[in-house]
Amino acid sequence: MTVNGGVVTAGAAVAVPAVTIRSGIVMAQGDIKAENGPVTISGGSVKGGVTPRPVNAGGQPVYLLQVANPNGETVTINGAAWNINNHAASGEGDTDLYMYRSESAVRVAVGSETPVWYVLNADKGLYEAVTTVNYYDPVAGQVQTRDSAEPLVNGTTSWSPDNGTGGWYIALGTVTTRQVTVSGDVNLILANGASLTCKRGINVQEGSHLTIWGQNADYTKDGVLTSSGTYGAVGIGTHGDWHDHSRVVINGGVITAVGGAGGAGIGGGSGTTNFTMDINGGVVTARGGYHAAGIGAGTSGSWGTSGYIAIYGGTVTATGGESCADIGNGYGSGTNIYVTITGGSVKGSVGVQPGDGNGNPAYLLTVSNPNGMAVTIGDKQWQPRNHAALDNDTNLCTPTCPRPWPMKAARSGSKWTG
Repeated sequence: MTVNGGVVTAGAAVAVPAVTIRSGIVMAQGDIKAENGPVTISGGSVKGGVTPRPVNAGGQPVYLLQVANPNGETVTINGAAWNINNHAASGEGDTDLYMYRSESAVRVAVGSETPVWYVLNADKGLYEAVTTVNYYDPVAGQVQTRDSAEPLVNGTTSWSPDNGTGGWYIALGTVTTRQVTVSGDVNLILANGASLTCKRGINVQEGSHLTIWGQNADYTKDGVLTSSGTYGAVGIGTHGDWHDHSRVVINGGVITAVGGAGGAGIGGGSGTTNFTMDINGGVVTARGGYHAAGIGAGTSGSWGTSGYIAIYGGTVTATGGESCADIGNGYGSGTNIYVTITGGSVKGSVGVQPGDGNGNPAYLLTVSNPNGMAVTIGDKQWQPRNHAALDNDTNLCTPTCPRPWPMKAARSGSKWTG
């Protein structure tokens, strides 16, 4: 059976060898069934169950996208007009539009209304509207809400403020892409259960700013980001000769960043001259490539590199490449890296004397805390309680304490000094 237009109504299940629907309004009170071939849907408004799972003309599985359109206005999907406006011609007073799509996320506009993003929920076999998005702000200590963020789809390689949501993106489900270029001020939310893989790194261009958020105070519940740089490229940060004044802020997420040869895990790539990065939260693993820091500078060359690294929270493990610090300097002359550490649990050698943000040096304090009890340092209750979120290490590593600094575990009142 092939439907190219018109209004088709069946009072019971429709069972035929194969079904192709390109346009028109189709309504079955029972299921639409193909006994020997596929159900192919590439247009129209199709209401009713479909067996087996329908596909598009290219053979890809498609899923139900239902959109209200009471005034019968033109509906555009990712900028292209759909060939039916709604289901009203069926005569049952239904003004919704029942489409089938294959993408992981689609942008839908009804007439002149503000476009809405719909995201595929494959478990339910349908799309759900993204009306608000939440993210956790570790500085404010609370969940914040936005009206919109663009869901990432496979193959997206450019993030910018020109995306219609002011540069806000959200990773939902499993998304894979190659190198991503960040231009301008961009915010990325790693939603619960998300897994975003950037196979060739995230390049924050000169003068641009990338902020990464999770959705939970417990960062281990956040979405996952894995980003790996190629030769000379950073995992997350800026790379390229003389590229400078970029900034990366990590506020949440479970993040693994690996630099290519000459590129840091997070910070600068080979030849980057100036960068800034802050870690306020999250579970962060950074590994530098050959002659590059885990967090900090890549291979600097004769022109030198300046970088500013501040770690205020989170669980952080950094590993540098050959002849490099885990946190701080890359290989080469004229490398000037400044490191401030005031919170979190941080594992990795620091190539320069870190400070506490007030002009004082900071020192490593390692405390065993196998049961994850509450920890107080000075008058501050410390987070995280240990390093277990990353590698089952139950020590707390806090390179933040001018000596001496009393510390106690709430369970017993025992004290340690740095």
